Amino acid sequence: MQFIHRAQSISPPRSLAELALSADEYTELLTWASTIPGRQVRESLLWNSRTEKIGGEVWGSGDVTGFLLLLTISEIARREAQEGDLWPPIRQYFSDASREYLFTSKGQPTPLLKEGLESVAAKAQLRHVFGVAATQRWYLSIYLQFGFTRNGISRLPYWLSGLAVTESVGILLGRELPSQASKSFKQMWDLLSSVHRREVNPNEALRQLSHYPFVLPEWHEELITQAQKHIDWAPRQSGPVEESAEPLLFAKPSLRWPVGGTPQLVTICQSTAGVSLDARGYKILIDQTPVGYLSCDSNGVHELQKEVPLPDWIGTHMMQLESDSYQQELELWNLDEDITVFEASSGAQLDRYQDALSNERSYILAVAPDVEVLPAPSEYYILPHPLPKLYRLPPRWPKDLRVLLESQELWAPASRGHRPEPSWASTVRLEVNQIRRIGAVVGLPPGVQSCRVRIGLTWIDGNEVDLKPFAGKNTVSCSLLITLAGQLSTIRRRIDLPKDPVLERTPSGWVPLQERRMLTTHEAKSMDVKVHASFTADKDLCLMEDTTFVKRAATRAERIGEISGFGSKLSIKNGRFNLPQEWACISASIEDHGVINSITRDRDSVVLDLQDPLALGPTHRILIWSTDGTVDVIPPASILCDLRQWLIGDLTPEQTKGWIAIASRWERLGAIWPDDSTRPSAVPFGNAPAPGCRPSEVVSLPDLRTRRIPRRSTDGVATPG
Repeated sequence: MQFIHRAQSISPPRSLAELALSADEYTELLTWASTIPGRQVRESLLWNSRTEKIGGEVWGSGDVTGFLLLLTISEIARREAQEGDLWPPIRQYFSDASREYLFTSKGQPTPLLKEGLESVAAKAQLRHVFGVAATQRWYLSIYLQFGFTRNGISRLPYWLSGLAVTESVGILLGRELPSQASKSFKQMWDLLSSVHRREVNPNEALRQLSHYPFVLPEWHEELITQAQKHIDWAPRQSGPVEESAEPLLFAKPSLRWPVGGTPQLVTICQSTAGVSLDARGYKILIDQTPVGYLSCDSNGVHELQKEVPLPDWIGTHMMQLESDSYQQELELWNLDEDITVFEASSGAQLDRYQDALSNERSYILAVAPDVEVLPAPSEYYILPHPLPKLYRLPPRWPKDLRVLLESQELWAPASRGHRPEPSWASTVRLEVNQIRRIGAVVGLPPGVQSCRVRIGLTWIDGNEVDLKPFAGKNTVSCSLLITLAGQLSTIRRRIDLPKDPVLERTPSGWVPLQERRMLTTHEAKSMDVKVHASFTADKDLCLMEDTTFVKRAATRAERIGEISGFGSKLSIKNGRFNLPQEWACISASIEDHGVINSITRDRDSVVLDLQDPLALGPTHRILIWSTDGTVDVIPPASILCDLRQWLIGDLTPEQTKGWIAIASRWERLGAIWPDDSTRPSAVPFGNAPAPGCRPSEVVSLPDLRTRRIPRRSTDGVATPG
């Protein structure tokens, strides 16, 4: 009952973090949770029968059990959960017998647990939002016991820079529901804000943090470090245009690997700052496929922290909201890395050389297939080739843990950061030949006996590395295994790769833009292009269709989108007025083929492959402008159709090589022409063509795209349809 007595000494409303539990008391709670009989949990919460006086108040057995449950859950959550994802790490700490009554098969709280938490929050006069409309009541009431999690500390620079805080932090600060505000929490927040504004000495702030129970002592150094970071929200006035430091809607992928379950990469909707959205819900799409929904409450506030599973492990995904309201490229697994480290509780990826790993926490190692972990952890998961193998490091993992490649140490977890390199390694670097795209190891000390380079999961003997396979990347990391005086040392370097001005996205990743002879408007809608930010200094780069402005060239992944398709060149130019200089060409011709995707020409027939299924109807016609200058109209009876393909046979060689259009009620649906044909000149469409006229006398390319096709009368005189 000591915890209840301590809570009663705190002025209400109170938060459980204010009890300031010691490490031993936290261990005591975990022991209680792991041993409590399931029947006792059920009967006490259900009946709340036995009563006793605690601090002058009458408490039933259900009240006491509920208090201990809420205290245990909140203390685990502040250490192991993350903003928006509360329950996954909680369930494992309870006994098998009690889980049956406290959690569903999916790990969510049962009605019995929910009712117990709601009841004790009122009984103990804790901060809560039960009874408040339009809130996630149980989730938010638990977070009000501590404010934010250890995993949320990395977001502190953004919060202190003005980004919207989480709902629990906002309530504790008094910005919402002032009756639930905490003076102690606000004082702590003001202290961190002062550090952020450089108004308080960090060492003095570190000392003062010990007065505030909302953060654990082991968090103090990390809090001060994060509070000193600054986010530059203002656009740069000169130099290269950098991508915004503002958090994107979708967070960097995290790894979820439940004990005994299947690993999965996920992202979350983390922030709508800088995203212009209406007060409504949006479908979430991954590479054009709907995968979820971003909901919106009655106050126009969008539901953040929503977890979205990712269907693949490597490459990139294009994350979108419906109607192209928002678009963001999400990079997945980097197969060029031999070792990747994730924090097991949050799934966040760590810097394996800079981040200190705590022996008291659990981690996940992802290692290349030819890499060995010693001592080998007992729990592992083999992903399909060429993906890495996953190992789970449980708390108190062996301190002599090492990762080896060909019996040589590649990496060992540092307990307090990066291990220093040999003094002679300071001059060793990879010098890049920008033209040949070759990296050469230079600065080796005299007497080096051997040098091997590990890059992109491949060993290279010698000191030259071909960098062309890494086109489209900004950097690539490598390891140098250097033998000097009989001693083998591992030197790690990151190479700044040659920059390509314009990149396009392919299934294998970003590659230098390849100029096309022809691009259809259909292909342009789904083509992702971006300009490398380092090339945009003092330039006004615009996407132009001939002399027509389309939009500004983006430094982030962005679809080309809707293009007119008049047959003009599609390029990026420096400026949009006064004959701007062409900076990069995307396609020599951008063409709108309408419903037609492609054409297969034979000696006496053609097959039209359509973009989508189209049933042949009585109003459809196929028009052929032959190379000999004649125009023919093919009726439905002479067309074979299987929805996606239309075949026209019994044609002359001149017809098969000509211009072909599909029309319905003489309205153009699609048109396609030979690759080597001369673009027809524009003519007034009012001058209707006579039978047998040449294509250039019939219609201009814009006419083929936008206007009605001329119809021939029965007496041989062409008239507008």
